[in-house]
Amino acid sequence: MIVTAVLKRHLKKTITIAALLGAVTYLYWPGFSVKLPEAPNNTVTFENHGNSDSASINVVSIAPVMQPEDYATGRHFKAKLNDYFDAAKEKGWFNDNTIVVLPAHIGTPLLATGHKSRVYSAASIKSAMIPLLAYNLPAFLKNYYVFDAEDPLIAATIRAQTKNAADTYQIAFSAIAQNYGVTIVAGSMLMMTPGIYPDGITYGHGPIFHASFVFGPDGKPQGDAIRQATPNAAEQHVAKKSLAEFIPTFSLNGIKYAVVIGSDTLDESVNTYLKSQNIDLLLSPQFHIAGDTAVNSPFGNSSLYPWAVSSSMNGKGWGISVSGSTAFANSNEYSVSQTSDNNIIIQNIWITK
Repeated sequence: MIVTAVLKRHLKKTITIAALLGAVTYLYWPGFSVKLPEAPNNTVTFENHGNSDSASINVVSIAPVMQPEDYATGRHFKAKLNDYFDAAKEKGWFNDNTIVVLPAHIGTPLLATGHKSRVYSAASIKSAMIPLLAYNLPAFLKNYYVFDAEDPLIAATIRAQTKNAADTYQIAFSAIAQNYGVTIVAGSMLMMTPGIYPDGITYGHGPIFHASFVFGPDGKPQGDAIRQATPNAAEQHVAKKSLAEFIPTFSLNGIKYAVVIGSDTLDESVNTYLKSQNIDLLLSPQFHIAGDTAVNSPFGNSSLYPWAVSSSMNGKGWGISVSGSTAFANSNEYSVSQTSDNNIIIQNIWITK
């Protein structure tokens, strides 16, 4: 009887330990290495608008198809973007006075860079976070308890991952800008206290903003970080509002331009401020969840500026489906081209003053 009881206790402990090990394996098993993505197996629609002979600059807006696996490493991310840039270069659309506009949030998934397949095959953002946080638990816990946030789990994850994501973002876009000799409006990403120091982007341990950066042909970020003035309803849970007067302006070959993110194109304070700056061109990285009718009118009923250009991305992953598009508007025309499931749009607009 005593021997039987001892054996039962040992068996119970063994079963408990096995169950715990199984649970830990399930929760924290990272998965397998992610292969480098192949060239996109998509159709590409090219659109060319305007007259190159009288143009001061040209703007190439890209509506790419992006998937979670494209963010497994900086090399994956850069390789995927290179495919799109190669396609535009082959059309002869790149020169010293070219600006390339990429979609909003194209950099945000870099918060998940550096992990295995389980992160990228997850059915939702929160399920992807489990193995991600397991490998950065001390930084996550510090940020979770130090900062208050409406969505503390997501906010702490962004703070814990900002350094890795921002470094990867800068390395990729700096290299791409230099390799192709163009200026890049590098989409956007969520990150802590974005800014620029002499040779690169920087981040502090403060509020989270939805931010964009402009990289010059020398690979260096220009001006200052562009912070979204009014994040949308979903972003407001983690991203702090900014002020319109903090939006920097830029110039290329006599064309003065500004970059605004998403629904800031419809923000009255943003438009009032930028109109006072007499800009010639508005560039806008956009992000549209599938079914969002705003994809049809990113500049409202009409553009308030001589020229306006936007792009948003196509793709599915982590339980989200987004709609890609390119759009441009001037005093005579308002044109929106939307992607389909397997379609990429690369649009070139020749800008005259």
